[in-house]
Amino acid sequence: MPLHLTDPVIRGLPTPDKGNRIAYDDIVKGFGCRVTAAGARSFVLNYLTKSGREGAVWEVVEIEAGDVVSG
Repeated sequence: MPLHLTDPVIRGLPTPDKGNRIAYDDIVKGFGCRVTAAGARSFVLNYLTKSGREGAVWEVVEIEAGDVVSG
């Protein structure tokens, strides 16, 4: 089953014992959510430029109970 990073899925991503872990969306290619051992979440979008170079955009957010993650 493909992983789609919806609000409930993002909130339910497990916290790693140490370091961080990135879960990538299977539908929106290059989009992922990084979860740290402290429970922080940040979002990344990996992409290729026309010249074939890789790039990434990171957005750090704090998700509190009751917050809505829009997309």
